[in-house]
Amino acid sequence: MLDTINVSNDTADDHHMRANSDGSIVWENNGRIFFAYIEDISTPGWHVSEPVIISDSNSYNPVISSLGPFYSSGVIAWEQVTDTNIAIYYSQWGYPDTAWSAPVLLYDQGNNSNLRFNNDFWLIGIPILVWDNEEYGLFSLMAYDFYDEDLFTADLFQDIPVHPSILPIALPVSDFWSESFLAYEGWDDDDIDIFVSEYPFMGWGNPYINISNSAAVDRNPQIFVGDFIYYYQDFILIWESERNNNCQLWSSVFSMPMGGIGEDVNASINARAYPNPFEDFTSIDYELAEPSKVQIMVYNGMGELILKEDNPESKFGKQTFTWMAGEIPAGIYYTVIKSDEGFATLKLIKN
Repeated sequence: MLDTINVSNDTADDHHMRANSDGSIVWENNGRIFFAYIEDISTPGWHVSEPVIISDSNSYNPVISSLGPFYSSGVIAWEQVTDTNIAIYYSQWGYPDTAWSAPVLLYDQGNNSNLRFNNDFWLIGIPILVWDNEEYGLFSLMAYDFYDEDLFTADLFQDIPVHPSILPIALPVSDFWSESFLAYEGWDDDDIDIFVSEYPFMGWGNPYINISNSAAVDRNPQIFVGDFIYYYQDFILIWESERNNNCQLWSSVFSMPMGGIGEDVNASINARAYPNPFEDFTSIDYELAEPSKVQIMVYNGMGELILKEDNPESKFGKQTFTWMAGEIPAGIYYTVIKSDEGFATLKLIKN
């Protein structure tokens, strides 16, 4: 039998509760935003902290980022109704003061809704907020990076809400992050489908790829981190689909080889690519310590295999593979070199 506990313990109605796996919880009650957390969530006999009021009027639909290791950081954001529009306010966890800041205005142009933080804070440790912005009946997609304090607007406008979901990615060999997957709902002819785009951090990417591609009405996408197996990271996209007067839950799983520029994932294979970044071609040098059969695979940013080279002949020593990529779209690619000894993964950037 599952343990249950009353978090708010209030006689009024509580709405729009959001919770994280670290035990942090936010909810709305009569236009007020509350926060609490479950202490030692991994053991029986949970203890819930006293609820704290984050905002006391005209505040709705709160979301919360992970509080990070040892509750060291975190952000609560919400919609706040003003006399003229729906703005976004936030409160930030003040480390080392261990207290929530007073409400701060984030954005007050147009009507803002469908707020969502990145679903896995642990990938980068940076809260990224995405939302719908509506003006004159048109919706656009916006994002805010709380670390660099950067505001982004996507070159995307449509007459239905976007319902965005974002998942930033940090390569394990890097001390920075430069990529993300972004999902949203949009029109494809007369159907509402789910689209995904990979983009570099400083600009939105193209194209947006239709993932659901159905005649049904598909809504509310969310991206999550899946398993990490043998240097490949799985990502899970789920969404709602209205079919035959029923609401169904659909999903798609895609993988990405994880590595960095010039990174030798396996020390038995030394590899590097030059030029990198490149325009028309790049040469990949690698060295095998022992005679071995070699397989070279190139993946795009969505984890799709776009090139595979098999060499059944036994080789050793220094080798070179040249990838002629003049017709390939600009973007980020990953080359995996496999041999009997092991493998290496290289991140390639095509301008």
